Amino acid sequence: MLFMKFVFILSLFLLSGLSCKKDSGLYSVISPKEVAGKWKWEYTAVYNATAPVSYLNPQNTGIEEIITFNMERTWSKRQNNILVDTGTYTIGHANRTISSIAVRLIDSIQYYQNGQPINGRVDYYYIIEDSMNFNPGLGGVGPGDSKWYIRQ
Repeated sequence: MLFMKFVFILSLFLLSGLSCKKDSGLYSVISPKEVAGKWKWEYTAVYNATAPVSYLNPQNTGIEEIITFNMERTWSKRQNNILVDTGTYTIGHANRTISSIAVRLIDSIQYYQNGQPINGRVDYYYIIEDSMNFNPGLGGVGPGDSKWYIRQ
């Protein structure tokens, strides 16, 4: 019963943030949140169907990771101060139907190398203040690890 109350309250919360504002008879365009800046990996919540959630972080992995997204739409990833990946990117915004009455607003990053999209390299994200979360579940890709970064 408590679980059902939680689901109901969560549904109301999600639906309350999905209303569209009309502007001269047209729906306003919602832009994705800007990702430009330097982001430091804080932790990853690892979800496993047969085990409790576990957490990875720089302290227990020995990996310090920084992702930099530049305004001119280039990006780079450094691990332990070594450049491990780079390219260009675009950000996008889409609506995803999650039930017959609910739509989720989703921001995403598509990564490119040599002008071509990198197959399977789309991150679905949301930003709260100075924290960014990457999670494949946001895009309906399925359950996945939830990776958190903090703006530097």
